[in-house]
Amino acid sequence: MAIAQFGREILGKGRKRIEIVEVLAPVTSGEIAPELPPSEVHRREAKIWVWIIGFLIAIWLLGFSLAVAVTTLLYLKIAGHEKWPITIILTVGGWAFFYGVFNYGLHIPFPDAQLFLWFPSLNQIFFWMK
Repeated sequence: MAIAQFGREILGKGRKRIEIVEVLAPVTSGEIAPELPPSEVHRREAKIWVWIIGFLIAIWLLGFSLAVAVTTLLYLKIAGHEKWPITIILTVGGWAFFYGVFNYGLHIPFPDAQLFLWFPSLNQIFFWMK
């Protein structure tokens, strides 16, 4: 599918002019939306990098299984400003999919969480992660 989409992009097929909701200035139908100021672009890029680094730190500290749930919950609530019901549903669904496929189905041996190595008593609380 990616190759097919790449071919469509190269050939210029499937491009549609999209009407954009007012972001910085009113946009009339058919106009191209104004670009964001460089300061806003840099601010958004910095936020993305902070989230990526945060995800990596969470994976290192909590392990993959627990980090999937924690980071999904935090991202949806903080960055996505989602309501609690959709946040909980997507977090549980994402974690169940990840755990079901990688831990239970494929038995992928992920490295132990650093916190569990530092504090072995946490293994009793999160026994299902082993």
